[in-house]
Order: sequence, then C-alpha cells, then structure tokens
Amino acid sequence: SRGDRGQNVESSVREVIETMWHTDLLRPSKPTVLEEVARGLATVRRLWRVVPQLHRDLDTSLQQHYPEANFEIPAFVQFGTWMGGDRDGNPFVTADITGQTLRTYRRAALRMHYRQARRCFSRLTQSEVRVHASAELKQKIQESAWQWPVLHRLLEPFSAPEVHRRWLSILQWRLSQSLAQVRQGGQSPGPYRDAHELLDDLQLLRQSLAPLRCRRLEDWIVQTRTFGFHLARLDIRQESEVYQRVVAQLLGDPSYLQLTSDEQIDRLDVSSPRQPQPDLDSEAQEAVSLFRLLDWYQAQHGSHQIGCHILSMTHQASDIRALLWLQTHLGPGIHQALVPLFETIRDLDRGPEILEKLFQHPGYRDY
Repeated sequence: SRGDRGQNVESSVREVIETMWHTDLLRPSKPTVLEEVARGLATVRRLWRVVPQLHRDLDTSLQQHYPEANFEIPAFVQFGTWMGGDRDGNPFVTADITGQTLRTYRRAALRMHYRQARRCFSRLTQSEVRVHASAELKQKIQESAWQWPVLHRLLEPFSAPEVHRRWLSILQWRLSQSLAQVRQGGQSPGPYRDAHELLDDLQLLRQSLAPLRCRRLEDWIVQTRTFGFHLARLDIRQESEVYQRVVAQLLGDPSYLQLTSDEQIDRLDVSSPRQPQPDLDSEAQEAVSLFRLLDWYQAQHGSHQIGCHILSMTHQASDIRALLWLQTHLGPGIHQALVPLFETIRDLDRGPEILEKLFQHPGYRDY
C-alpha cells in the first residue's frame, strides 16, 4: 500500500541519516591526491544515475504544462572537478598526477558506457519478424563490418533479423576497443574518437526503434550528452607568481620580475621562450610538462575534459598575460579558458581596471 511504501522510505532515510551521524568525518592521515580523485569519482558515479531522472522529471513537467509542444531537452547540467588539477600550494599535484587523473576519469566513463550498452542489449531483443529496423541502421552495420572485418565473427551468433542487438554488439566492441586504448596506449582498431560518435550511433538506434521507446536507451543518450567520455571537466589551478617566475626563466632574464606590469606585457609581446632550455629549475620544468601534457591530451581526445585554467592571486594584467604567453608557446593546441582569480581586497578593488587593460590588449582580445 501507499502507506507502507511511505514508511519504508522514511525508515531508509532514517537509516542513512543515522549512519552519517555515526561516521567519523576526519581521517587519521591526509589522503593522497589520487585518493581524493577516487573519492570525487565516487560522487560522479552517483550523478551518472541521477541525471537521467532529472531529465525525465523535466520532460514530464513540460508535457503536463505544455501538451501541445514537442521539446528536445538539451544537456542542461555539466560537472567539473579540481581534484588532480589544483596545484596551488600543493607540490604533490604534478603533471604526471594530472595525466593520471584525466586517464582515470576517461577510463571510468568508458566503463560506465560499456555497462550501459550491456544493459540495453538485454532489453532490446526485438526481431524484424515483429519490429522493422531502419535501412540506415542495416547499412551502417554492413559498413562497420567492411571497415573492421573482425566484426564478422562477433556478429555470427546473431540471426539477421536481430538488427538492433547486432548494432549494440558493435557499440560494445568499439567501447571495449576505446578502453583498451586508454589502458595500453597505442592504436586499437575501431575505438570511438569522441563521445559525439557514440551519440550519433545511439541516435541511429533510437530512430530505428521509433515509435517504440526504450527508457534505458533514452537514459544512455542523456548520459552521453551530459558526461561524454570525461564525466567531469578538470580545472587546472596555479598561483600567479609561479608562472611569472617560469616566464622569467624561459626568457632567460631574471630582471623581467622587476618590470612594471605594462613593461612585462610589452616584453611578452615581442618574446618567445629560449631554445634549448637545459638550465630550468624543477618548478619551471614542471610547468613546461603541464602545458605539454594538456596540449597532447587535447590533440588526442579534444577539449571536452579540460576545464578552466585558474590563476590564483592575480594582482595585475601581466599575470594573466604571462599565463596566455605560456599557453601560446608551450601548448599552442590548447583551447582553455583562462580565469583570473582576485583574492585580496586590493585586487578585488582593482579588478575592473585590470580587466579593462586586458581587453584593450589585442592578443588577449583575440584569445
């Protein structure tokens, strides 16, 4: 009965609250960066299950209040994280740790997509004996088998009328190939280049099933739009003085640090890093490694997983100009928002003046 269900829900809520109340929020030792990353990932896994419900609730409300309209709801929530990317004052967040974080999230995303493919496979058992499949989907299956001959053996167990299961088998295989590429590196046949390719394949499946609807497939489409192959964008954060010191080393000119903000900007406008740079200290080498990592990762996987580059303790326009200079020269393929963070009262008061000066600069304006 409805009353029994209400009592069961209340009992479950009480149990969760009591468990949280008796849980020690303090840990005897400070977690490592990758342990923090793992904890953040556990939260995102829960969001993976919740987001489709949010979309269903919104869709139901829109249908209730606007029955004459036909809405296509976009991905209206996105998620980000700083764990594994915030190196401001934390020497343990290195370029290697950031790379491991990016791979961890991508690997987790692909695994979740693979599990969703298996769940859909168990639901979409329709045969063409009763449910017609689209000619476009049949053609796509044939083209995939021509492109990757290994699929012939994979599709053998399925009869020809099981078109939708044959297609899902191909999707599962491509996701497993994407996972293998993350684990082992190198090139594997058939991996997805990005989540847009998977979304196109899911849309093709949905169109073939129309007017039938599969809730699990609809959820998967929402998850693909929202989480892609990255789950959450990773923000990078560093303190402004660190990058200014790195710039001085790359220029080979310690006097750069004594220049005024306008003089620093003028110097950066006409300068490039010295080549080669064998005498960089560990701080500068780490910064160079970070920008090269971000450049390589975006070339391989696109910009979807990389969030903002936050410059804490921004004091003057040349601080953010120095970050743009580093990105331009060390990671020219990076497309990342650069965010000045004003933290002192003085810097907050001068924020409009600093931003106005930045927007007057052609290089920053173009960026």
